[in-house]
Amino acid sequence: MPSASHIHDAPPPGAAPDWTIRQDWDAFSADDHAMWDRLFARQSEMLPGRAADAFLRGLDVLRLSRSGIPDYRELNARLTAAT
Repeated sequence: MPSASHIHDAPPPGAAPDWTIRQDWDAFSADDHAMWDRLFARQSEMLPGRAADAFLRGLDVLRLSRSGIPDYRELNARLTAAT
């Protein structure tokens, strides 16, 4: 029986050797981006008073308030610069 802490020896099909999966950001439609904006705005309104200040500062660093689905390539660069 496999150990619960060691289930996979290799990434699943479609994943890179480092286990990442390509986002294919360019495939998102204008409707996809608009839906993200609505969902993100609705959830963001509920954060003050509920989320830790560090979490809210992290959102500022990532600039997730920018319109559209975040592009992971840009997020990776921001995270690398912040850590």
